[in-house]
Amino acid sequence: MTIVITVYLIVTAGFLIHIPQGSLTYDFGGHVEYTEIISNQKHLPAPYEGKLTQTYHPPLFYLINSLIIPNSIIKENRTLHINLVQGLSVLYGVLTLCLLFWGLLEVSNRPIDRIIILLFLSTIPGFIMLFSTYNNDSLAAMLSIATIIFSYKLWKQWSRNLAFGLLITATAGLYTKYTVAPVLISVIIICFLRSILSKTILQKEKLIVGILLLSIVFHLPWLIFHNYRYTNKLFPNKFEVFIVREFQPDSVMKRLKRVVRIPFLQLQPQAWQDPWVHNEGNIATKESDYWMHTWINSVIGSCIFSYPPVNVIWVLLWVHLAIKLISLKAIFKSGLTRTAGMLIVLGHLSQISAMIYALNSPVIVQYRYISWIWLGWAILYSSLLLSQKDKISSLFKKLLIVGIYLNIYVCFTAIGWIS
Repeated sequence: MTIVITVYLIVTAGFLIHIPQGSLTYDFGGHVEYTEIISNQKHLPAPYEGKLTQTYHPPLFYLINSLIIPNSIIKENRTLHINLVQGLSVLYGVLTLCLLFWGLLEVSNRPIDRIIILLFLSTIPGFIMLFSTYNNDSLAAMLSIATIIFSYKLWKQWSRNLAFGLLITATAGLYTKYTVAPVLISVIIICFLRSILSKTILQKEKLIVGILLLSIVFHLPWLIFHNYRYTNKLFPNKFEVFIVREFQPDSVMKRLKRVVRIPFLQLQPQAWQDPWVHNEGNIATKESDYWMHTWINSVIGSCIFSYPPVNVIWVLLWVHLAIKLISLKAIFKSGLTRTAGMLIVLGHLSQISAMIYALNSPVIVQYRYISWIWLGWAILYSSLLLSQKDKISSLFKKLLIVGIYLNIYVCFTAIGWIS
């Protein structure tokens, strides 16, 4: 792990040195403002309090910022304040890598395999961006992955410490961002499926589901005494309006066309002119293909780079796609890899459901919201590398190493902005 963390920190530092503050961060000013309200005014803001309207989010990310960073810095030195919070996000990235390492111990006892996989994941430009940003996505992603791993470890061997860890991470996740909710739902679905296949209610699954439901109960005070108190809505961003609104078949079918299609082949020609996803209403049509959008977004985020050259980015993207497609070979190797595959599928289904029921915006399908499925991919990668004499496994390892070099090159040279 020392090698992985050292490389991750060096690459992150190289990336941040030449990227202006906030240039690759979603809703940058609003997240900074949320922390400033807590620190300077000594209260949790009402939903949509402030000028930049990010205060509808749960408070944990911003509370941690205000508790760790001295009020004098937040009040008087905004640049240092932002740098320190970015440092906290990098720390969340380190903790995420430690969690992934802990999870991969269930797949392989070969350290070199874990090092290669974690080096590949930790140097992905999208991973570096997520875990160096001033945004609650970084903490939410870490807690999501922690919730899944604690659930699996608890399923393998029951202990009070693991049960408490699961309760803490799941509850903390809900108090960080509502995008953690699909993680809890996915784990609950997997537990139910296991019980259905076993044709009996399994004790371990029942206990895990009970803990996750308890974490939801622990979140109710925030929904009732904060959100509902100020807005008469449990979810100030109108989520409940989206899920109960009148069913509109035409609208649903239009959005499903982004999913039910031949990936890549049904795009308009201009979509291939560059590798960017163009989120802000441009005519380029990658956003009309869910699978192409999520492929690109998982590697480089929703960014436009002026450097490195476009062809380098295309090579990076194709290498990543090849790695994912080849790793699917391992999906039925064991019960764990099948569970990993289910996590990936459920992650995408949760996003597709949000796309159908929420605003018809490419923001809904950004990969940061399901970044926890990196854990599922890591398990598949590790399982495939176990077959030492398999030619595909040998090719796969070489592709991972090529991917590491490409990732690092792009991170060290990238100059860009949010599209």
